[in-house]
Amino acid sequence: MTILYTVPLFIPDARGLEFLMILGTESYTNTPMIPKGLSFNLYNNLLFIWGNFLLQSYNAENFIYLADFPKESSIKYMVNSFRGDVAIVTETEEIWYLLEGTYHLYRIFPSHGWDIHVSLQVMKQSSLYASKETMVTLFYEENKLYQLVYLTHGKQDQLVKRLVPMEKLLMYEQHKQIHTVHDGSHPTLSFSNLCPFEVMRLGNLPNPQAYTRQERYLARPPMVLNPSGFHSENSLAVYQGLVYYLLRLHSKYHKPYADPVHDPTWRWWKNKKQDEDYYFYLASNWLSAGGVHIDMGSYEKIYDLKSHFGLPERIFLDKGGEYHFSIFLTARGYSFEMGTDIGSAFKVQSKVSVGVVLADPSCTESLIKQKVLVKRNSVLFLVRPGEEPWYKGGRRVNGAALVPPPTPRVGSDAPLSLSY
Repeated sequence: MTILYTVPLFIPDARGLEFLMILGTESYTNTPMIPKGLSFNLYNNLLFIWGNFLLQSYNAENFIYLADFPKESSIKYMVNSFRGDVAIVTETEEIWYLLEGTYHLYRIFPSHGWDIHVSLQVMKQSSLYASKETMVTLFYEENKLYQLVYLTHGKQDQLVKRLVPMEKLLMYEQHKQIHTVHDGSHPTLSFSNLCPFEVMRLGNLPNPQAYTRQERYLARPPMVLNPSGFHSENSLAVYQGLVYYLLRLHSKYHKPYADPVHDPTWRWWKNKKQDEDYYFYLASNWLSAGGVHIDMGSYEKIYDLKSHFGLPERIFLDKGGEYHFSIFLTARGYSFEMGTDIGSAFKVQSKVSVGVVLADPSCTESLIKQKVLVKRNSVLFLVRPGEEPWYKGGRRVNGAALVPPPTPRVGSDAPLSLSY
């Protein structure tokens, strides 16, 4: 057995700090450090040791003490979304939030933002909130945080699942300061704009098919030939059979030579394609068998799917491969200034930077370039995460997992080969 790290006996003295690197030379308080559990993220190798404290490390040897968590509290359990969000529940049922890669913790419940949210839900007469309630557990589902809560409405009790709107709660917590501005004779409320950007979006994203290793098909339901236009048991059974056969055709697509058309649905219609107009004539005159018409062109494999300005959930990289995209930020008002020297370039008044968390810099790398677009009052970040040529593992970068590709399916194109 190898000892990787020894937890200190007492909580470090980190007054006035957000975090403290544990080096062994820091001073300590008189409060004992009581560890209760571990939490590990396989995607980025982030390890948490928690109790009446919170330590985090990326290599299980060098730890950082997060000073925002009060030593008077004790963590009951932690919930990880494995996409960057971490929720913490204490023994007194407090809820804290942490974004992986940062050092600041936010208390979500009880908080000023939570009170505002509950007040708004009561005004809407929501059945998911009550004056007497007990939280059973907290969990992530599809990257969203949910509560399982036991509610008491008079003599009726119920167990409900409700969403914890983390973004709204953090926003309500930020807008504590409200100023009154006198516009003429009428006072108006003024809220400070906490975000310096009007537009934040991703761009220059490559098509996802080459990186997600996912095959996509277009499968429209058959046309129903009756005046109501509603599907019947026959039409639904036909559609179910077509979808099932499509999945089976995809899973059994192991051939020494690929088809002339790189689409497994091509085999469906290869002997009936010449009769497509005849079948359309029957459907136009409501003469199709079973009152159902199947359009041969409505089943095909999709090759040109676009990214729609979003990162895929998982990005598969070949050996030495890379993935590139850009982050476009448009600032509010006047956000650029020119240096005092002649010929100096424009700079952003408030320093803006983009960081990529790498679990192991020796295995993965990321290149970030910044461009200031003065005429558009914007900043453009070019991000290019990649994998070292010799690396065989997987990492998560910027919300998308970088993992090694699965075993490829190779098919020889005989007609194309004969043309050379």
